[in-house]
Formats: sequence, C-alpha cells, structure tokens
Amino acid sequence: MKTLFLAGLAALAVICVCAMGRRPEKNRKEAPKMDPSKITAVDISPSSWKGAHSAVNQAAGFTIETDADWSKVWKEYLNQDAPPLDFNKYFAVAVFAGLHPTGGWGVEFLQPVSDGKAVAIFYRIKSPGKSSFVTQAFTTPYAIQLYRKTGLSVKVEQQKP
Repeated sequence: MKTLFLAGLAALAVICVCAMGRRPEKNRKEAPKMDPSKITAVDISPSSWKGAHSAVNQAAGFTIETDADWSKVWKEYLNQDAPPLDFNKYFAVAVFAGLHPTGGWGVEFLQPVSDGKAVAIFYRIKSPGKSSFVTQAFTTPYAIQLYRKTGLSVKVEQQKP
C-alpha cells in the first residue's frame, strides 16, 4: 500500500515538473474568446418569430444576412411584409420544419456553439407527444431567430435525436 502511494506521488511530481517546464510560444495569436450564448439577440424586440403555417413544404435551415433575402423570406415564405432589421448589427436564422400531418410540431433553437473560428447554431424539430391532443390539419412550422453579428462564419445544423 505504501509503495503504491509513493509511486503515485512520484508520477504526480513528474507531471508537475514537466508542466512547469513548458513556456508559452511567443507571438502566438489566439482566437478571440467569445461566449456563444451571448450572440442571441435580446436587445431588440421582437427577436424571434414562430408559427405553424408557412409556404415551405420541405425542411430547410439557413442564415439571412441581407435586406433583400430578409424581404424575400417574409414575402414568399410567410406572405407578410418583413419587419425592419439592421443587418449591420444582426443576422437571422430561419428554420422551416417542412410539411407535417398534424399540429403540435415546432422548431426549437438550441445554445449556439463556437470553436473560435465558426459558430454553429443548432435547432431541433419538436414533435407532439404520443398522447397529445393536436390539430388534425397539415402544418408547416417555422421559427426565425435574430443573432448579433460576430465576424465568424455561421453554420446552421439540425440536432439529431
């Protein structure tokens, strides 16, 4: 028992000595630190839109970064005029869940994740529970969420169950 304890102390001492001998590389540039949870826009109202009916029958998720694309999505996919948005400060992520046979379906945005080079914005398609009472009509759910610009590339991904 005493031998095992001493061997463990010796291994710990070697690890500490090795770690202390390392020096940081000079002129090494690190990626700017960013908390991806802080990019969701909360300083503008409204900052998100959801609904059960859109003109999109196929599932799709994408970013919107220009006034022209913003207007097009609202006019062609939602049959509404687009609300004003400052694309110098914000970008939007739109997710269309596709055609579903009942109500109770929806889109949920999850916590953004960043590796310092890119931001991944994850979402999931929520289904109604097995014993849920739902509308017996076709639905095409959607959600649009605003985010602050970061200067990093953005990818939109569905989280698989």
